[in-house]
Amino acid sequence: MKDNYNRQKTMKFSQGLGVILGTTTLALVQYQTVFALTPVEVNDIAKQITVMIGGLDGKGSGVIIDKDGNTYTVLTAYHVIKNPGVYDIITYDGEKYRIERSQNV
Repeated sequence: MKDNYNRQKTMKFSQGLGVILGTTTLALVQYQTVFALTPVEVNDIAKQITVMIGGLDGKGSGVIIDKDGNTYTVLTAYHVIKNPGVYDIITYDGEKYRIERSQNV
């Protein structure tokens, strides 16, 4: 009988310990709510970083991927700038920047 009593006491202790550990774990985990941008917000960002690239061979587009002071890095497809020459980069606000590509990439 005493052995049965000790087992019940141990079970109650184990169950109580599980509740305490579970509660502690829940208290330590904090969830952060994440909200997606609206389609309008995404469109506004896309407009600001998309550029038109024009040269002797035609036109293409690119995306501004970095800014360091007044220097911008634009990512575009190879066929847009494959030939050496002068290219105009036009930003969303109509500003035109002329660049010269003098060698093959």
